[in-house]
Amino acid sequence: MYGWRFGKHFIGVKQGENFCLLGINGSGSSTIFKMLTEEISMTNGNAFVNNYSVIKQLNSVHQNLGYYPQFDALDSLLTVRKHLYFYARLRGIKRKNISFITERLLKRLDLTLWADRPVKQYSSGNKRKLSTAVSLIGNPPIVFMGVSLKINYFL
Repeated sequence: MYGWRFGKHFIGVKQGENFCLLGINGSGSSTIFKMLTEEISMTNGNAFVNNYSVIKQLNSVHQNLGYYPQFDALDSLLTVRKHLYFYARLRGIKRKNISFITERLLKRLDLTLWADRPVKQYSSGNKRKLSTAVSLIGNPPIVFMGVSLKINYFL
């Protein structure tokens, strides 16, 4: 379904480099992110993230990846702190370090005043900031950002 669009492509990004994949609506850039995170399956071929196969080593891919999706994937009843705690535990961060990491992200993204309120009370901008914090928790070596550039003014 998706494979015919992409053909045989190779993109290599060295450690420490930034890479931007731009495309107009419908061009497939979001689909590429979805395939690299296995949100949708590739019909053929393979892809590698940090030298790990998306097909054969998906757990290792996820351990090396932060993902900032095009649309927020947040629980409206949880607070910022609870979201960050949950994702920190998923990423294997020790409980004793979570508070420090959370506070640093809250300050960096100007979410301290909102930290203990449920997400359903947030503006769309604060929801995007929380999605950013979730993608950065654990300091992953790779972060995919599947969003409009104008939204990322706070980075």
